[in-house]
Amino acid sequence: MKKALIILSILVCTITLNVAFAAEEHAATNEHAAAEEHHQTISQILGPWINFLLLVGLLYYFFHNKMRVQDRFKADYEKIQGSIESARIAKEEAEVKLKELDQKLEQLNEEIVRLKAAAAKEADEEKKKILEAAQKEAERIVEQAHRDIDSEVEIARKELRKQLAEQAVGRSREIIEREVNDQDQKRLISDYIDRLGK
Repeated sequence: MKKALIILSILVCTITLNVAFAAEEHAATNEHAAAEEHHQTISQILGPWINFLLLVGLLYYFFHNKMRVQDRFKADYEKIQGSIESARIAKEEAEVKLKELDQKLEQLNEEIVRLKAAAAKEADEEKKKILEAAQKEAERIVEQAHRDIDSEVEIARKELRKQLAEQAVGRSREIIEREVNDQDQKRLISDYIDRLGK
């Protein structure tokens, strides 16, 4: 902004000087026109050239700066476009990674569900195995108890038979000793001998 004001001030001063020179030359030209029709002053010769050079210089300055500004804007535009393109690419990459992560998360959830189902099935199978083993062990214990009871009952029966037999023999002996006399003994011996003889 300051440069534009300075250039504008220089331009106004130059134009003002040119107008002053032109007015002076015009007055001088009218006075000397009669005397010297073909003679020109230095200011008349240099004035248009100075104006032309100043105009060319100002035009060059403005167009050159405008080109530099345009170049800078163009560079900024390209940089911004590059940033936008980089951001677009980064966004696409992020979306791809997000999709991959979503797929992995979905697979992980499915794997968790599958593992839970497998663990529940395995726990049920283990429970069944433990219950079957406990049932078999209980049946074995009951069977062993039945065998032990049967064995004890058989031993008790044998012992009871033995005791009953001993008591019967003892009782029979007592009865025989009390009831059988000498005559009965002889008759029993004789019957026994007869039976052996047959």
